[in-house]
Amino acid sequence: MNKINRSLFRAFRSIDDDLEEALQHISIAVDALSKEKYPHLAKNGKVGQRIKKFIGDNEGFIMRLCMPNVQAISFMYSIRGTNYPLSQVFYKLIRSSLLHGDGFEKHLVFDSGAALGVSKKGKFIVSYAMVNAFALAILTDPKNSDGEFSEPVSIYYGVKENPDIIQLDTYFGKQVELLQRLGLSTSFL
Repeated sequence: MNKINRSLFRAFRSIDDDLEEALQHISIAVDALSKEKYPHLAKNGKVGQRIKKFIGDNEGFIMRLCMPNVQAISFMYSIRGTNYPLSQVFYKLIRSSLLHGDGFEKHLVFDSGAALGVSKKGKFIVSYAMVNAFALAILTDPKNSDGEFSEPVSIYYGVKENPDIIQLDTYFGKQVELLQRLGLSTSFL
């Protein structure tokens, strides 16, 4: 298992108990995957550019998973009077504050449900649904098509009374297939 998928595996293992820890592992995986996916940005030391590009390139996928019934695939988040795209929110408010100890509590609030947006106190809401969507964007990215986990990983999707159990091992590098399996539109890809 490479660094990308080791971090991704740890994210899936911690997501139910600790969203902050899961996001730390996701941040490491996004960093490693974007380094491979955008080598022209990696060799020039443009960490922020490559991470924002990865999130920007996958924003439609992420938003479709977070809000399957909403047609828009791109949003701006107004935080303390400044508008940010999701790629900037991820890089500046999530990744940098979590990995560099910049006081993420000032910028983020964690939600165990499917909330999305900005809290009344001006903090970006990091929900269980969004953390899963970031993780699934890494898993299904075509650059990760040869990925593997050391043991099976599955997610539950749908209503609590009768959830659909999805084995993720078969969806490495397969965004379209996963969206189809979940019954979601692929028209934005």
